[in-house]
Amino acid sequence: MINLGLCHENLGQDDKGKDYLDKSLEQMKELISIPNSGFHANYERLGDFYFNKANWRQALVSYDSALRNGLESYQGSLLTFPVANESVSFSYADLRTLSKKASSLWRSSQSLDSAVLVLLAAKEYVENTHELLMSRRQDYVASEGKLFLSKNFKRLYETGIAACFDLFQRTGQEEYFISALSLSRQSKSILFLEQSEEFDLVNTNALSREIKDVFFRSKRDEENLQKGFYELIDNSVTSDSVIAANDRLLDARSKTEHIRDSITSILKDYEMNETAFSELLRDQADLRVPARQALIEFFYGEESIFVLAKTARSFSFKKIPLTEAFDESLIELINIISRQPDVDRYDENFQKFKKHSSFLFVALLKQVFEELDGNLEHLIIVPDEFLSRLPFEVLTNGEFPEGNNFATLDYLIKSYSIEYQLSTELVNNKPKLKKAPKGLLGVGFRQSNNSQVRSDFGSLPGTEREINFLQSSIEGSYRIGDQGTKVLFLDNAKDYDILHLAIHGQADSLNKYESSLIFNGTGDNILNTNDLYLAGLQARLAVLSACESGVGKISKGEGTFSIARGFALVGVPSIVMSLWKVNDRVTSELMVNMYSGFINEGYSINTALRKSKLSYLNRSDEYNAHPYYWAAFQHLGQDIELEDVRDNSIQTVMIILLFLALAFGVLLSMRRKRKRAV
Repeated sequence: MINLGLCHENLGQDDKGKDYLDKSLEQMKELISIPNSGFHANYERLGDFYFNKANWRQALVSYDSALRNGLESYQGSLLTFPVANESVSFSYADLRTLSKKASSLWRSSQSLDSAVLVLLAAKEYVENTHELLMSRRQDYVASEGKLFLSKNFKRLYETGIAACFDLFQRTGQEEYFISALSLSRQSKSILFLEQSEEFDLVNTNALSREIKDVFFRSKRDEENLQKGFYELIDNSVTSDSVIAANDRLLDARSKTEHIRDSITSILKDYEMNETAFSELLRDQADLRVPARQALIEFFYGEESIFVLAKTARSFSFKKIPLTEAFDESLIELINIISRQPDVDRYDENFQKFKKHSSFLFVALLKQVFEELDGNLEHLIIVPDEFLSRLPFEVLTNGEFPEGNNFATLDYLIKSYSIEYQLSTELVNNKPKLKKAPKGLLGVGFRQSNNSQVRSDFGSLPGTEREINFLQSSIEGSYRIGDQGTKVLFLDNAKDYDILHLAIHGQADSLNKYESSLIFNGTGDNILNTNDLYLAGLQARLAVLSACESGVGKISKGEGTFSIARGFALVGVPSIVMSLWKVNDRVTSELMVNMYSGFINEGYSINTALRKSKLSYLNRSDEYNAHPYYWAAFQHLGQDIELEDVRDNSIQTVMIILLFLALAFGVLLSMRRKRKRAV
């Protein structure tokens, strides 16, 4: 009867739907007595009905009734969070209802005189539910599947941040900004924890390559079956097909768990070290931002974007409604900058660019900058969901010079250096940098002259210029064409401190784990995130001089699944990536200039990339200064300097020459003493 009620509601027949839900509850009361966990589904579905009709108070009462029937220990008031005891354990259904009740509390507060008390209750519900999610995360992942937390509980964190925003508006107290920043951080860290655990398990030389490969093949099969299972549900296929798919999925999960248990048994005598994300994702109340820098974190919700910005001495907390005008500007701007400019429509696109870039600057940053300390030089941006496709460097302040010239616009990059982070946790809790024994591994894509080893991807002439420059500048190993295969990369990458991949990239906007890099050759030449788990990388820097290396599927609550994110998840702290299909010639020019600053001038990688872009802009005409050419590449993660990665062989030669010079000086001095003695 509940299902019939939901079907009528989905068909727009609200009265019939509500009638079935009420009758189901009445008949349940004839079968069993209240309180009883059997009533949980009845009250939760009634709560959903009222919530969808914006009847927040009735939804709140219904969700509360669902919890009281499911949790015997829940005896407090409507605003009290249920307390578990030894005989009560929160199920996944309970946590789902707790999240829904928190949202109903927040929405109900907007029409109540006691709004602050209700908002505080909503905030408490969110924070306590988060703690429950974390404390039993392993159990829930095992029963609900990979990524269930980030996918199904994004709304929980949005509710908490929205409640904090309303409390801040009413009281002006900074503690609510700090709480909101913590919740935004927690929503992102959940995903990293889920993904990095697999890496943590196999990131050890105690396991053979074969065992790692078996584990990830099994995991890939499980993910593909899970994807197919969700597609069947979405397409409303027959129940027999769903049951069969579910059985195959359960078998695959069981196989993966068996392999995981075997690996755990093998490693029981080895000391396991925490890796990049598992050791960093800890809640941090006191976020420290260096002088003249601003951290700006975005939380992309269902109805609003929240902006949380902080400097050493100031902060800003803003809420941006997600309107049609905002969505249109974001989509239009990304479309304009990610496509090669059309000469015939140059003036039209120039006007559109000015309109949308200035609109987004005003919407996202203008008021934030007005509230923060002045004299800012560096921005640390933590984007979320669709904002991860936007290079903030291209935004303009709305003050335009005369004429239609892309080169003269006052882009954000002209005033600030910008770095991007996957999580605020990484701003202060930076990993202790590893140090691989060798310098740089460079791989360039070149079509094979052998007609039988041709691929679907053409040569990239600009990559040879990049590789040749690096080869003359820094010690390393350089492979172009048939020598630069995926197998070679996976076998050797662990020994190098810097990875430069001037190859083809391909984003997959449909599948989470299939965004990839394409190496030379045919056959097994496509590298995706799972392959990176096998590489044992120790690099501090990966430069992905390829198309769309920072692009992938965007999922609600999960961010962008790009190949660049894969490098970050396996512990590479600093990454240069691209957001669209780049021009080979300009990319080569940008890369050479970036490395020239990084290697020869001693700039950090972030500064070197920015100076390379500005240099290109200064030399460009009105057409070639279009952001399509220069704005694709971003710096993600920790800013690093070259330090002592310079040519070790030169250093060795210098030491030898110095030793020989000293030895020669000693011998010369001894000969002089002998002559005087004679």
